[in-house]
Amino acid sequence: MVSCSSLISRKRVELIIEALGGITGVNIEWTHIGTGPQKDHLENLAQKTLSIHKNIKFEFKGHLENREVYLFYKKSNIDLFINVSSSEGIPVSMMEALSFSIPIIATNVGGVSELVSSNNGFLLNPNPTPEEIRQAIYKFHELSMESRLALRQQAYDTWKNKFNAETNYTSFIEDILRL
Repeated sequence: MVSCSSLISRKRVELIIEALGGITGVNIEWTHIGTGPQKDHLENLAQKTLSIHKNIKFEFKGHLENREVYLFYKKSNIDLFINVSSSEGIPVSMMEALSFSIPIIATNVGGVSELVSSNNGFLLNPNPTPEEIRQAIYKFHELSMESRLALRQQAYDTWKNKFNAETNYTSFIEDILRL
């Protein structure tokens, strides 16, 4: 599982940590990409909350350049992307995850519902509790391999059909030429 955001209060990374702290019966490897003013606080909270659980491994990678993020996504076997922000526009970080066929757990804020649906992930209410986040993680892990693969394919298809710049530019030019 991966999250990618600034470590600021609006991103509510502490909710991810609290949710993971209650996970039992499932092995989770969570990586957070990004840094910010809450870095030390969140790393300490994760250490205190998660290191006591043998089934949870976590890593804060800090800031990575875009190409490094893409390489990480490409080389890693990432099951889920998670974002529980209190506000968003249309998050590029989620588009990037979709482009690597990574299903998403995210809050229904801003334009997130344009990216995430039950076809390619799990849309949470705008103010989820750690338990609601945990339940979405459990739901994913309870899926059959066939259902997981379908979710991954839908994630990629969402990106390809709605957010692939090459496709959108071509379509835009064709629309202009028809004017």
